[in-house]
Amino acid sequence: MPVVKSEEREAPNRGTVAAAVVFDDLVYLFVLTFAMGPVLFGSRLLLVPLALALLPQLAIFTILLWPSLYDALAAPVGRIRVLHRFQPQIDVLGPSFRRLVSVRTLVPVVIVDALCAGLSVALYGLGLAAVHATSPTSPSSSNTC
Repeated sequence: MPVVKSEEREAPNRGTVAAAVVFDDLVYLFVLTFAMGPVLFGSRLLLVPLALALLPQLAIFTILLWPSLYDALAAPVGRIRVLHRFQPQIDVLGPSFRRLVSVRTLVPVVIVDALCAGLSVALYGLGLAAVHATSPTSPSSSNTC
């Protein structure tokens, strides 16, 4: 039984739903990665993991936003036997994702995701404080259990 009943008779396309999920997840990961910036400015060692986290995100954004590249990669993926049944969703994913990348959609999503990322970072900070850690990389010697 569906949680939300559609006013339309036909169900939403699964590729369109997948594009919306991928869009929000990628935006959230970008915002969360940059929310960790203040921690990273104190440690050059953590800049490498940040770069490693950003590279796949940038690659996925590039593939999804560049129609000819997406089409060139989506076709071979759809021919893989295990993934062949997802071909209809793969065909719709790229164009649906590109429709979501507009100021009208992007600004509210970034605002909400920034709020969520801020809450996540604050919760992480509270967790560190609860275990008396002095920094994210080294717990203090006063920890007692």
